[in-house]
This record gives sequence, structure tokens and C-alpha cells, in this order.
Amino acid sequence: MREGYQRVAALAEIPDGGCLAVELDGEGVVLFRRGDRITALENRCPHAGAPLSEGFVEGDQITCAWHGWSFAIDTGVSLDDPEMKVPRLETVVDDGDVFLRK
Repeated sequence: MREGYQRVAALAEIPDGGCLAVELDGEGVVLFRRGDRITALENRCPHAGAPLSEGFVEGDQITCAWHGWSFAIDTGVSLDDPEMKVPRLETVVDDGDVFLRK
């Protein structure tokens, strides 16, 4: 595995088309799965601090459960206010495991 990456989940734990909340160094992260592709964002809506993992995944976006703000899963950019962005983390899938690096 590449230096600086930490294992956070098995690929099989993440529902295809859905998400899974995990922690990396004590901070919340939400993993999104589409097939074998994994994207990771901080698990915190920048609008009101809600856990994004409690939101609704529809295609390539996550909608916050608290106030309905939507974010592009691939970039973290808000679809409601393009100046708001959820930080994205680097991901690697290796031998059925998901690894993250900040």
C-alpha cells in the first residue's frame, strides 16, 4: 500500500450506489460507492454541520438531510452555492479494502 494511506473499510461494507460513515484520525469521513469506484468527503455539511452520511444519495450527488443542500460527490462542490465545498480525500481500493489519505 502507498505510504500515508490508512485502511478504513472493506469495499463490501459500502452499498453500491450508497454511502458509509467512517473515521480517519478521529475525524468523520463519508465514503460513496459506485461499482468499484470510491469517493470520500468529510462527513460534515459546510452549511450547518450536519453529517452528510445521514443524507440522500441520488446518482452523483448527496443531499444534506438537515436543510436539503446538495453536493457533487466527485468534487464536494455545493450545487446550491458553488463557493461552498466539502473537502475531498484521496482514496485507493486495494484487494477489496478502501484506504484513505488526507
